[in-house]
Amino acid sequence: RDCPAGSASCRPGAAPWRDLCFDQAAVFIEDAIQYRSINHRMDVRSMWLYRLYYSNACQWILSFTIFLILFLAFIESPSSLTSTADVRYRSAPWDPPCGLTEGVEVLCLLVFVADVSVKSYLVGWAQFRTNPWLLAYLVVLVVSLTDWIVSLSLLCQEWLGG
Repeated sequence: RDCPAGSASCRPGAAPWRDLCFDQAAVFIEDAIQYRSINHRMDVRSMWLYRLYYSNACQWILSFTIFLILFLAFIESPSSLTSTADVRYRSAPWDPPCGLTEGVEVLCLLVFVADVSVKSYLVGWAQFRTNPWLLAYLVVLVVSLTDWIVSLSLLCQEWLGG
């Protein structure tokens, strides 16, 4: 045993504390490399959630969700997306069935709600309230969810003017 008697590093529970210190150091280094803020929680559960959130799989899911919600703009009505750009041969644009785009949209919005929830937990409420980007994200989500509820309540009978 290479531990002197009475040493703080040999007490019960010292190994998990040391592991937490290494995890915190690794996260600080990753934050520096990725130009991320270091203003986030540093306890054991938060470290686990933070590493999970910034894992390749979670970031890929978030990026794909952003792509999907932006792609919906091309197929939702009114859409000018057709098989050809030639106005002489332009067919009617594809009209997705009622509820299809709303279903995809709510799945995307749920991913965004989870995203803002995890971010708000990790940075803490005090830091969340002072970050204009996170506040704007929350406002846009509330407006988007309200728009989705209105679209759903109209049962695909939205009047588009004209």
